[in-house]
Amino acid sequence: EEAFATVLRRGDAIARPELGHSIHVDVQGLRPRRPYWYRFHVAGQPPSPVGTVRTAPAAADSPERIRIGVAGCQHHEAGLFTAYRHLSLEQDLDAVFHYGDYIYEGAGKEGALSFVDTHGRRVDRRHVGGEIYTLDDYRRRYAQYKSDPDLQAAHAATAFLSTWDDHEFDNNWAAALDQDGTPPEVFALRKFAAMQAWYENMPVRRALFPTPQGGITLYRRLDYGRTLRVHLLDTRQYRSKQRCERGTTRPCRTDTLAGPEHMLGSAQEQWLGA
Repeated sequence: EEAFATVLRRGDAIARPELGHSIHVDVQGLRPRRPYWYRFHVAGQPPSPVGTVRTAPAAADSPERIRIGVAGCQHHEAGLFTAYRHLSLEQDLDAVFHYGDYIYEGAGKEGALSFVDTHGRRVDRRHVGGEIYTLDDYRRRYAQYKSDPDLQAAHAATAFLSTWDDHEFDNNWAAALDQDGTPPEVFALRKFAAMQAWYENMPVRRALFPTPQGGITLYRRLDYGRTLRVHLLDTRQYRSKQRCERGTTRPCRTDTLAGPEHMLGSAQEQWLGA
C-alpha cells in the first residue's frame, strides 16, 4: 500500500553504466487490476519519489471500463508539458498510450519557448546542443526531457504503453534510410544508438533489450482481460521510403514508380493478422 507498511516484493539490481545506469524490473506475482506503489533505493541516497501502477485485469475478466490516456509528439522547445500534469491527476487510469516522438532530435533553436515564471525564474525550453547522433547525445536529450516535472508526474502516476515514431531517431526515417541521404551502414550506427537510449529511458520490459544483430523487435500486444487488446506497432523500422516527400508542396505522380509500398513489413503484418 502507499505507506509501504507492507512490502510485497523487493529485490536488488545493478544499474550498469553500459546501459546509462538504467534498470528494467519485471515484477512477478502481483494480483490483477489493483494499484501498487513502488520506489527505488540507492545506497547513501534518500528513497526515490513514489510511483504507482495499476495491474491489468486477469485474462478471463471482462471489466466494463478501461481508461487509457493518449500522448505523443512532445516537442520540448515548442511548449510546456502541462497536459501531463493533468494526466497525472486523472483518477483510475489504467495506462497512458504513448504513440511516439518522446524526444525531438533537432538542434537547439533561437526562438524556442522562453519566459519568466510566477516565481521569477527563467524557463528556457531550448534543446541543449546540436542535432543528436551519438549515444551520449541521445542520453542527454532524454535527460533534458525527463527533467520536466509534469512528465515526471505522469510517469509516477501510471504505466506507459510506449512505441516510437521518427523523432526518437531522425525526422522521416524509414527502414535503413534517413532523410539526408546518409549511407545506410552509417545511419545504422545512429539507429542503434537511438534504440539503446530509448530502451534505457522508457519503462518497457527487459524482453525489449536491444541487440547488435537485431536491434529491438518493438511490436507486441497487451490484453486487458477480454475487454481490450492493445497492439503496439512499429511503423518506422520496416516501412518503405515515402515517395515525393522532400520539398513537396503538391501531390506528385507515383503511378510510374515500380514496387509496392508498405508501412509494417510482411512479418509484422502477419503477426498483426494472427
